Amino acid sequence: MLIHTASEGISFAKALEEEAAAFYEEAAERLPELRERRYAEENRRFASTVQRVYQEVITDAIEGGYCFELETDEYRLPLWDRAAGSANDALRHAISIEKVMIAFYSQARDQADGLMADIPRAFGVIVRKRRGRLEDLEAWATGTA
Repeated sequence: MLIHTASEGISFAKALEEEAAAFYEEAAERLPELRERRYAEENRRFASTVQRVYQEVITDAIEGGYCFELETDEYRLPLWDRAAGSANDALRHAISIEKVMIAFYSQARDQADGLMADIPRAFGVIVRKRRGRLEDLEAWATGTA
């Protein structure tokens, strides 16, 4: 599905965050360290932040216009077979999720930047935090954490 409006972009971002949060909650059964890192809670805070910023700044003029040209199929989170996955599989899956989320938020931020201020700023903060999370996960996966 191709998304164009701010509303569609926000709805898609929230759906990605909820899907990723559900993964982190399930994967914490294999990797208790994920629960300690509280990624699922942070994902839900990201979704809440995106929704709050949208509600605070959106106008009919922006909503009626187009600020995104994003194909949602390019940002589908990879599927994880919980039953067959090992702890190591969960960690690799978490890394792949973060890469998709960073790509989505970076592209959406860049596309909306010339039309709005607050939504691209919020997306930029999420990108920065997710990059830190990705670095943490990659260090953990390589045993350097």
